[in-house]
This record gives sequence, C-alpha cells and structure tokens, in this order.
Amino acid sequence: MNINRFVLFFTASIYILDMASPEGHPQAMKAKKASLPGYELIDTTADLGFIARGADLIELFKNAFAAIDTLLFPDRKIMTFHQMNSREMSLNSQSPEVLLIDFLNALLFHIYTESVMIIGIDIQAITPTTLNMRMDTSPWTSPPQLEIKAATHHLLQITKKNTLLEARVYLDI
Repeated sequence: MNINRFVLFFTASIYILDMASPEGHPQAMKAKKASLPGYELIDTTADLGFIARGADLIELFKNAFAAIDTLLFPDRKIMTFHQMNSREMSLNSQSPEVLLIDFLNALLFHIYTESVMIIGIDIQAITPTTLNMRMDTSPWTSPPQLEIKAATHHLLQITKKNTLLEARVYLDI
C-alpha cells in the first residue's frame, strides 16, 4: 500500500490528508485541523467530501474551491506561473446550493478542458441565485494529481453555524 501525504494550506488552516490506493483514489483519509476553519475533508462512503466555511457566500464559495484546488494541485505553493489569462463568468441557479455546485463544476470544466490552473478568483457580485466573477488562469505546470469528475448534489446543504455559513460538498472522483 502506497501512502501519499499532502499538507493542505488555506487561510491559516492546515490539514493533513492521507490517501492510499493502487489507482491513486482515496480509500482511507484522515483530516486533522490545526487552526482556523476554511475547509476540511470529511469521512464519507462517497468518493470524497469536504465541509467549506465562510462568513458570507463569497468566502464560502472561495473556500469550497480552495478545497478542490488543493486536492488537484497540492504542490501549488512551489509552482511558478509564466502566462496568465483572465476570463469573466456569470452563473444563474435556483438556490445557493445549486449555485455552489454550478460554480465548482464550471471551474472544474475550465481546469480540465483548457489544461489550466485557476490562480485567482474575484467574485464581483453574488446573490443566493446569481454570481458574477473573474478568474485568472495559467497553463498547468504539471497535470492535476487527482481527477475530480464533478461536485455533486448528494446531501448538499448550506447551513448557518454560529457566525459562519457551512457547506457540505461531495465530489465524484
């Protein structure tokens, strides 16, 4: 059994993810929180899941993408970006939950179809059902280390916990 260890960094949070399997898919994982919440991986019978948190919808959506981005490109902190492009994107959905999934899947679509990494996300306007944003991209310096097919609607919910919004998201890998 080959064990790969990744350290996930985001907004003063550190999580350790142990992944093991012959095909590189997570079969056993443990996420240990070291400080402030941004996102955390969760145990699930599905392929992979995480909980994202944010003070508002903008922070929640950015933290949800940060979880996916860290799984795809765990060595991102040491990469050099040579060419950057910007793209505008607008989404309309029926609810905040559907908007979050549409947002994550649109970003995954761009990553895989254009062979790019998303360097930055500027959410310019957001309501519970609409989103306008700009994203900065750069060509892959190496392909993603995990193939994520889609963010799913399985058990999707956005709830308010104390002062934070919290979204539970499951990924099909």
